[in-house]
Amino acid sequence: MAVAQPAGPYPAHWWTPVPEDRKAVWEILPQAARPGEVILSKRNELGILSNFAPTPFTFRGKRYASIEGFWQTMLYPEGPHDPRAHAPGIAWTHTRGEVARMTAFEAKDAGTLAEANMQKMGIDWVTFEGLRMPYRSKARDEHYRLIVAAMRAKLEQNPKVREILLKTGDRFCGRTTSRNPILSRNGCIPAFGWTLEATCSEGNRQNSAGRR
Repeated sequence: MAVAQPAGPYPAHWWTPVPEDRKAVWEILPQAARPGEVILSKRNELGILSNFAPTPFTFRGKRYASIEGFWQTMLYPEGPHDPRAHAPGIAWTHTRGEVARMTAFEAKDAGTLAEANMQKMGIDWVTFEGLRMPYRSKARDEHYRLIVAAMRAKLEQNPKVREILLKTGDRFCGRTTSRNPILSRNGCIPAFGWTLEATCSEGNRQNSAGRR
């Protein structure tokens, strides 16, 4: 099926249709893009903007393999004094350090295991550097600010990410997988239910600078 290509300096292959019978169960195909949108498909270079992408960065002195890995580490015990580490009947398949080295679905699945433990323990908080924070809060709280800061670290430390972000111009970056059905503005990297305006503003500034 032919898909109308947008006018402007955008690579046509960002919208190249993929047959439905070649679609992975989790995948949203490039042709699903709505007007003014592009899908962060892992079939082309836009996939580097996904949280799942292997884009190593250092944040507050620790190394992470991806934003997804960083996100999911916060669900895991920080050490032996963390009450999650010795909760009765709870087994941790991975350590926090192991999750930090994960990308893509490996990291997401580690998070799913941790969320199951959280449910068993009856807790709705995660930690970073000893600070407890509500998990998946809609408020722009400390958890939100940490994710934004980590995304900026990814952008600043990975020249290719910056390059692809600039190429998105004024496109909306759409859903990366069916597990993550969100829209983010100007190449912003999606993070579950949030559109991260702080990261979007960073993208706007860079896009403006790139056009000058």
